Amino acid sequence: MEARMDGLRAVMDAAGMERPVLLGVSEGGPTCLPFAATRAARVRALVLHGAFAHFHSAVLPPERIEEFIAGIGAEWGSGASLRFFSPGRLNDPACRAWWARLERLGASPRAAIALARVNARTDVREALPAIRVPTLVIHRSGDVRVKVEAGRALAAAIPGARYVELPGTDHPIWTGDVDAVVDGIEEFLTGARHAPRGRRSACSPRSWRRSWRRPSAPPPAAATPEAGAWRAGARR
Repeated sequence: MEARMDGLRAVMDAAGMERPVLLGVSEGGPTCLPFAATRAARVRALVLHGAFAHFHSAVLPPERIEEFIAGIGAEWGSGASLRFFSPGRLNDPACRAWWARLERLGASPRAAIALARVNARTDVREALPAIRVPTLVIHRSGDVRVKVEAGRALAAAIPGARYVELPGTDHPIWTGDVDAVVDGIEEFLTGARHAPRGRRSACSPRSWRRSWRRPSAPPPAAATPEAGAWRAGARR
């Protein structure tokens, strides 16, 4: 976790961000939480969505980790992991194709497995009472990946935190009722909401197809033959 916090600080410094609002989504939450607790002078406010402090109580118990990792090894790059995050989109071909490409461009199977093992060790609960920056916790009541109880626990443990529970089952911040999430963040940071300009979803079929077709930068040179083969497959 220290390495992740150092990386966050390095990005902030490189971008000239003195006191940004940190948005911790899902596993990004456990990075932002201790950062806000130990580096409050660098944080204007903290917004958490679908986040957690303790992996095993919020996401998967220890006895189910190996089953999940086996699925990564067998299915990574196919979009099959979408069922763990937004199962209502499994029958949307454009959405699943976009998700499959996200997997392939995001990590090799070996890297994804290593990340899963690292995330499974997450426990930053001790940092929560030390957070003194304004904090908003948003969680969907039926989140299929991170239990809603995890969001409630964050809000209860962080002094003065505001909690907003929204309906829905999607875990990613960019799927489901995105407007409700954005409205909550806007009101928290500005004290007001703008008049609605028509509801929209970042996961409409048109949006998914647009993301799928958008050209991407060439991947870096492969460090190993295995990585090279994987990246070649990712471009297909």
